[in-house]
Amino acid sequence: MAEDKLKCFVIMPFSESSEVHDEKYWTNHFENFLKPEIEKVLNLKAQRSDELRADILKQIILNLYDSFIVVADLTDRNANVYWELGVRQSLKVKTITIAEEGTKLPFDISTKSTLFYHPNDPKGDKEFCKKFNEALIDCIENPEKSDSVVLDAISVRGSIKDTNRSNNQRKTELLINKLEKHKKIFEDILKISSPSGILEFRLITYPMSSQNELFSREQFSEIKEYLKTKTYGPREYIPEFENIFRNLTPRREGVYHVNTREIYGGSVWISTEGFIIFHFMYNDSRIYAHKNRLQTAILSGFLLGFFDFLEVFYSKFNSIEKINLEFMVWNLKELKFTPIPDFIPVDEKSYYRCRNDTFNPYIISPNIKNLKEREEKINFVEEIISEILLEFGYNEEFKIASDILRQY
Repeated sequence: MAEDKLKCFVIMPFSESSEVHDEKYWTNHFENFLKPEIEKVLNLKAQRSDELRADILKQIILNLYDSFIVVADLTDRNANVYWELGVRQSLKVKTITIAEEGTKLPFDISTKSTLFYHPNDPKGDKEFCKKFNEALIDCIENPEKSDSVVLDAISVRGSIKDTNRSNNQRKTELLINKLEKHKKIFEDILKISSPSGILEFRLITYPMSSQNELFSREQFSEIKEYLKTKTYGPREYIPEFENIFRNLTPRREGVYHVNTREIYGGSVWISTEGFIIFHFMYNDSRIYAHKNRLQTAILSGFLLGFFDFLEVFYSKFNSIEKINLEFMVWNLKELKFTPIPDFIPVDEKSYYRCRNDTFNPYIISPNIKNLKEREEKINFVEEIISEILLEFGYNEEFKIASDILRQY
């Protein structure tokens, strides 16, 4: 299922605003210039007011309120455009102002960074297009970044924020707000990656920290490059891990995404604040895979690689010392398990069968420093798989195979 597009509402004249800018000009300006440039950014959909129906003023106000990004074209100093910009600046951040070169802006607008495009060939103005694209992406990756003088002013005066709250209260609320924001984003993500394969498992990791440590796009690109230089898990079992980090692309609200292929289907989502979703579907067509059989070797190999990744990734966050990790599995009822190696023939009666279809979230909260210890990571993996095997009625403690550990 495709994700819902994030709305980018364009404030601009839609009738004659000067001798050279008539209704036809503005329609062409939006359809053939602004709309294509905006929608070059993945997951954005451009819209402007003259496409709306019914009570147009009411619709404009609602769009100024609920649009993820607003772009205001200040060319010709149109009164309606300035009024709409003022409404938006009183409600939300993530507003970009643009104008034709030569436009003289009033003082209270000139303090805001405005991007200027060439009047005769805006589409050919590569410098503007580059800066405009970067501004749109910055709004997605840094959604709480201040760009409203109005909201800044009333926040300082205390009309919105209670300046008398204690530092502990502020930190607590900051943590709650951050978790709630990412919880909502991740809930939306999880809806589009619901269970559908023979065996699926999902790991959700989030930091236990009150520090709002947010990486910029440039900083996160550096982290991606750093991740690609490392190795993860037993080499034979995790051949495609590095490709995950090579192909991460920005999506919404500071979240990066990549679809995984080959051995594991599914998706990976990583946020610039340290929230992670690894959602994998076991590919039953893999060479040597036994149909409907829980492959603990593959699972343990992947989990070792995952814990290696957590160690490397969180080493770049100064404020995160501890994380929560939730592990979930679906469609277990179709599976069987035996501790006997694959190359030994096994009678059907020797298999353990799963009693439940879903393995409820198993939660651990490791310290980041523990992830640096090889034995600690091995213990975490063995603990998780042991809990899964209890669902099969297998009560013995699971141990990772020695041939896997030799490669780790």
